[in-house]
Amino acid sequence: MVSKNPKVKRLEFRCPDPTANPYLAFSALLLAGLDGIKNKIDPGQPADYDLFEEHDGHGAVKQVPGSLGESLAALEKDHDFLYAGGVFTRM
Repeated sequence: MVSKNPKVKRLEFRCPDPTANPYLAFSALLLAGLDGIKNKIDPGQPADYDLFEEHDGHGAVKQVPGSLGESLAALEKDHDFLYAGGVFTRM
């Protein structure tokens, strides 16, 4: 649903895969968010356009990993945020 009304916003919330352990998954998501705040990672401009339609002038939309293998490779590159506060430990 896309509206011309500037007060109307759409939020897309996607939960982790239902086979994930929720205690681990939501802890990791929270730590990732806190890492973004701590390191002042710019989330980019809001997408005030329909991502599923043609979007001239907006450039390429960044994509998340599309498979378990891609996700594990991305996590292997950047996972130090998981150790903040002793929530997760190195085995």
